[in-house]
Amino acid sequence: MAKATKFLVIIGGLIGIGAALLFVGSQAITSGIITQEGQIDGLNKMEIPAELDPNINSEGVFVVQTMESLEVSLSIAILDPSKSKITTNSVVTNSFEGYFEIIESGTYILVIETTNDDLVNVIGGIGHVPNTSAYSISMIGFAMLLIGMVGVIVVGIILVRQRKREVSN
Repeated sequence: MAKATKFLVIIGGLIGIGAALLFVGSQAITSGIITQEGQIDGLNKMEIPAELDPNINSEGVFVVQTMESLEVSLSIAILDPSKSKITTNSVVTNSFEGYFEIIESGTYILVIETTNDDLVNVIGGIGHVPNTSAYSISMIGFAMLLIGMVGVIVVGIILVRQRKREVSN
């Protein structure tokens, strides 16, 4: 029984550290992305500005997600600091992610529009592509959390079997 207690403490530590790493990794991934939530229709569009610098990362990312149960036709554009369109996309899925090149420092703008007259709830985000270390931290945290959960199940099975042996003797 003392061994099981030690294992549970170790497993609890794995779960705690894994959850903390998963949280830190998620925060690092999303910290550089400017997000905004709102409603758009045929008359109103959403514009999300973000200060981007190619010295930080020369690749940018944008994400658009609708809160609608049905697919809605959206038009997405990225404007560079000189207000020139550098990428455009037509989207009919509920969630879309795209990448673009950051050539110069300045304010890049994500523009989301729809031709639909009904109000569409939209969440958009734009920023630098997160570095790989943030993904690595998050994945290590997830793996530790998963190992801890499997460990809890294994120790539980061992304790049940041990208890059955004690009762049968």
